[in-house]
Amino acid sequence: MVVGTPNERYSVETGNQLLKRFGDDAVSSVAESMLERGVFSKIVRDPKKPKPGRTLKISDQYVY
Repeated sequence: MVVGTPNERYSVETGNQLLKRFGDDAVSSVAESMLERGVFSKIVRDPKKPKPGRTLKISDQYVY
C-alpha cells in the first residue's frame, strides 16, 4: 500500500522527520524499487530552480 499526503497539506519538515528513522539507504532503496515498478514517477521541474520538497509522485494508475 502507498499512502500520500495531498500537496496542500504536505510539509517538507514533517516528511523528513517521518522518514529519518528509516535511514537514507532504506528510503533510497525503496524509492528506486517503486520507480522501477512504475508505482512512482519523477516530477519534472525547472532544473534552474532547485527547491526542497517532492521529487517523486505516485503514478496516475495508482491514484484512487
